[in-house]
Amino acid sequence: MKHNHIWIASLGISLEQLALEDGTLVTCIPDLGPVQWRRDKLIGEMQFTRNEPYPTSPMNSADNGLADTLSLSFNIYLVQSRAGNVLIDTGIGNGKYRPDRPAWDRLNGPFLAILEGLGLDADHIDFVINTHLHADHVGWNTIADSSGVWRPTFPSATYVTPARELEAMLAKAQATSNSSNLLHGAWQDSVMPIIDGPGYLAVQPGEIVAGLQTIALPGHTSGMIGLILGSGDETIVFTADAIHHPIQLPNNAPASNFCMNPEESVQTRIKLLETCALNNWIIAPYHFPAPAFSHIKRNEANGYEIKPFVLPG
Repeated sequence: MKHNHIWIASLGISLEQLALEDGTLVTCIPDLGPVQWRRDKLIGEMQFTRNEPYPTSPMNSADNGLADTLSLSFNIYLVQSRAGNVLIDTGIGNGKYRPDRPAWDRLNGPFLAILEGLGLDADHIDFVINTHLHADHVGWNTIADSSGVWRPTFPSATYVTPARELEAMLAKAQATSNSSNLLHGAWQDSVMPIIDGPGYLAVQPGEIVAGLQTIALPGHTSGMIGLILGSGDETIVFTADAIHHPIQLPNNAPASNFCMNPEESVQTRIKLLETCALNNWIIAPYHFPAPAFSHIKRNEANGYEIKPFVLPG
């Protein structure tokens, strides 16, 4: 496996990419970030002192990880393999009205231009997988046409999401008197156009989609999935929102404030980290800024630590 950085000169953007021995390429494309997020808004109060072992990374301040803000990205992963071109989650999207999330509001980012810089246009995407249906994971599902109508961005793609997630959100929308505000507005502009248009392929954990094995990662939402690609030392796990930041690597770290079932979320996270550490798997986290691709190592002091790849050159 090779770990490279891909330079798109026309945009002045550098991207992390893993190249597997079978020719599969996995590219991390930040739709937004890194941005600073208030620590108490993400995970609340951590019960650490300055004398305790603490997970450090380029994403924390030098103040022993106890900064008031944390750096987050919103990473879309492009997998190019014999099975086709796959997007894993679709970020925040452009032009989406998100008044209660100013950092997401009516963005005008270069995601489609980045795809073009990689030699792809929207018609070349074969699968779009939403690991769950939160607003920051479904944004590029749709774009507005000349009339302002939200339509699928990738007309040739099969859109995929967990069956349990879809069922739960449909029930929530049905029970909501005004679904226009559901998911900060993403239900109306990024999810319903898929349901009413091409429809979702609803999958169960364990199913294989475009060479990717789906795995259950409940807690953040009831139906969230992760994905496993490859085998042996070339196994990559797309962790969705099972972990948001290295600050959560200790076993006693809480879930994020956005997790529906915090206790289950913590159990899922610890089990996932244990599995990745035991098998030397590579994680592809949704919210880690570059370098995102990392190994997880057991830290006997208090849980786990990350060992990011080092970009060459």
